[in-house]
Amino acid sequence: MFSTARQAAGAGATFFEAYVAGVDLRRAECKVRSDGGQTISGVRYLKSAGGANGYGDNSAPAEQDRVLVMKLPGNKHYIIGSIGVLTNSNTKAVGPAVGRQGEAPEELANFSAAQSDSVAGDQSVPADQRVGDWSRTSHGGGMIALLRAGTVLAKASPTSLFMLSPFDDVGRLVTRNWEHYTDVDSTKKLSVGGAVSLVHEVFPTAARARSELPSMREIRGGADAVGDAGGVARRVTFDDGGTMTSQQTEYANGRKHQIVQTGGSTVETDTTINGHFTKVHGGDTTYFNMNETSVHFDVAGDIKVDANKDGLIIDAGGQAKITIPKSGKITIECASDMQVKSGGDMNFESAGSMNFGAGGGLNFNSASGGGTATMTVGTLNVKANEVNFD
Repeated sequence: MFSTARQAAGAGATFFEAYVAGVDLRRAECKVRSDGGQTISGVRYLKSAGGANGYGDNSAPAEQDRVLVMKLPGNKHYIIGSIGVLTNSNTKAVGPAVGRQGEAPEELANFSAAQSDSVAGDQSVPADQRVGDWSRTSHGGGMIALLRAGTVLAKASPTSLFMLSPFDDVGRLVTRNWEHYTDVDSTKKLSVGGAVSLVHEVFPTAARARSELPSMREIRGGADAVGDAGGVARRVTFDDGGTMTSQQTEYANGRKHQIVQTGGSTVETDTTINGHFTKVHGGDTTYFNMNETSVHFDVAGDIKVDANKDGLIIDAGGQAKITIPKSGKITIECASDMQVKSGGDMNFESAGSMNFGAGGGLNFNSASGGGTATMTVGTLNVKANEVNFD
């Protein structure tokens, strides 16, 4: 069209087509190469109105753009616009086309003087763009568009785009990864190397938010994200210094594990389908374990209580041990002195024999040597080397 330089009537200007060979953004100038092979430097490019002060359209030509250059007296050159580059290839420089709902595209008109239908279209225009649509695209596949039907689109890639549509008033956000930060919390939805996770952090103050020091962090996803085999969720709390104060982990099989750090000690709790376990870590270790058939309580590894379907055992570190079976003999064992004391009456009754055995003396005393001692039996047998009655 303008391959041959022409002079505008009375304007002293000539026009020619060229390719952009280089762009200087700092000076807003280009180097172009004309179809005749001439290289011209210092070619200025125009901006849309309102963009000259740096607050409007700040786009610039790109290398390999085909442009229309105007030459004015004084050897001044200006790029006044770009020219679409037609291609026979179906491969576009932009990403995949974005379809439209509820509208069949009109037939493509052919206004070419050559009447050729062999072209695939302008290299820079999305394949489904129609008359009345406005779009800006980049070499990397990014696009912003305002479509004739009212749809607004911002796209960086096929899996990173935002669309607002008048059809059903739909707003659609598509991202493989998502990050959202506020002074209250932050949300990250991540897909890295096949591992997916959702991370939600809560901040107690705006200053902590800007320093990314949360008071609570919740992670959901797979074991890689949670950091424990079989884990699907983990919740962690922190003090003002960023030190962990508690951690609770949930597993796919229903198990829950919790750690609480307070007062210099650590309380560990574990709940599964088989039972409940609690353990205190500190100078000494104390823990509690319960399932459907037994209960175990351990204080500092010495005092233990065990109860199950067979009975109860209380063990005071070997000093004393009480065994109460569901059936059979009840045993009380003591490694040293033992005292049974009652503030009122004390009765001993047995349906069978009652035996008292002593390695030393056997004493029965009433208060202050007074009172009455009564023994009623069928037969009394006394066997001793010496018997004294006072």
